[in-house]
Amino acid sequence: MMLYAGTCAARTEFLRAFHTFLWYHLQRELANALLFNRHNKTAQYKGILKSMGKSSLRHNNRGMVRRVFPAFFLAAACIFSACGNAGNSIPSDSSHTAEAEEPGPAVLLVTDSEIAEDSIEDRARNGIGDFLKKHPSATLEELVETDAKKAVSQASGYDAAVFVGSSFAGIGEAAGKQKDSCFIVVDTTIGNAKDEVLSLPNVCTVTFRAEEEGFLAGAAAALSPEADRVTANLDREDPDGTLLEGFADGLEYASDTYGAENIDFEIADVKTDGDGVTIMDDQDQIITRIRRDPQGIVAEELEKVLAGTFRGQDLIVGVKEGCIGYISEDGKHLLTADALRKLKLTKDMIATEEPYGRIT
Repeated sequence: MMLYAGTCAARTEFLRAFHTFLWYHLQRELANALLFNRHNKTAQYKGILKSMGKSSLRHNNRGMVRRVFPAFFLAAACIFSACGNAGNSIPSDSSHTAEAEEPGPAVLLVTDSEIAEDSIEDRARNGIGDFLKKHPSATLEELVETDAKKAVSQASGYDAAVFVGSSFAGIGEAAGKQKDSCFIVVDTTIGNAKDEVLSLPNVCTVTFRAEEEGFLAGAAAALSPEADRVTANLDREDPDGTLLEGFADGLEYASDTYGAENIDFEIADVKTDGDGVTIMDDQDQIITRIRRDPQGIVAEELEKVLAGTFRGQDLIVGVKEGCIGYISEDGKHLLTADALRKLKLTKDMIATEEPYGRIT
């Protein structure tokens, strides 16, 4: 193994030295053999050969052969083995030691409550997970904190901090002072103590087009199985009525386009423990849920942090960016196959025809 583990130059020097050593001993053995034969020939002339016997001569010659030729074949085997493996020898640790990978970005995920399965926080974490799969040296830590300022102070020392939830709208001023960290704030813009919206060079906010979320919810309600009443549960306030306006438009679109007749609906009170717009039937069963999905956009922004191209901006995303969708997994909804097909057509229409236009 040492022969193969050495560098090419070291192996060459070793073989040269070994060759010299071998040649020296071969010469000695050959010289001894010649002297031995000469001695026996002299003995023949003196009449001593008879007393030694031919068998003794043959025996000693075999001894010389046993001494010389095994050494010769061993040397040849070593030399030819080394030459044959010169191109594919086992590399030494010193010649092929890979440079240690530099540690990847340290990422902190901050939420104001424990993360529920398939919630917007969970999907943001999935986006971080996608980033970690591509960059195993990156790290993730999670923090549950309701105090926005405390959360920002704990983000010190992290390359990127991902905040999820409208409760972190007030982190603007504190985040602005922490210029060495990049902040990705999901589902809200940021402001100061006077509730003025801020745009900072180290903060990227991600909000969702409420009108598109409402449009899909209205279409889903219209396409739901027949029920005496369909309820739409909201997970947040809708102060300017944008989501509800979209809901009414989606309901009308599905009725006009697909002949859907299930238009008796009710908008329930805001439920803070929900996620997106949940469409319920009169038995309080979930028909489907329109959900906001930051997974892809979070992974993209973390890539920018790693590349050094991250910049502060206020992103507004929706169906076209893959950030608004609905539950369609088997066992998690009550929509028929035909209703799912029509809802997908509606989603595709929103992505391509832009019924509301887009603010970028």
